[in-house]
Amino acid sequence: MPGVGLNWPNCLDGSDSQTVFSFAAVHKDGKRSAISYPSHASGRGFHHGRFVQKLREKAASLPNVKLEQGTVTSLVEENGSIKGVLYKTKAGQELAASASLTIVCDGCFSNLRSNLCSPKVKILH
Repeated sequence: MPGVGLNWPNCLDGSDSQTVFSFAAVHKDGKRSAISYPSHASGRGFHHGRFVQKLREKAASLPNVKLEQGTVTSLVEENGSIKGVLYKTKAGQELAASASLTIVCDGCFSNLRSNLCSPKVKILH
């Protein structure tokens, strides 16, 4: 279906998102810096969980999308590129999914982040 796609900015509608003109960077030593967008630009601040739920709903409504849910156990990497994921279904079945784009959004206590960081960083909990 031409013209049918996932317009992710619409997923911010109803998510209590707010326009932001800068963001904070927290350095290793604990110091904070404000980083402003250029004067003609702005960003959006939003609750991650509500955005992901809206994104999931929008994607599932598209005719060319098959929604599968599971818990990702690892990333599939080939020649330095992420090619998909290995995941486990609620029933415990282990499956693989490949894609041209893999989005990792498993939160601040990510089990996958260390695979993506270069150089490797130690994450303190």
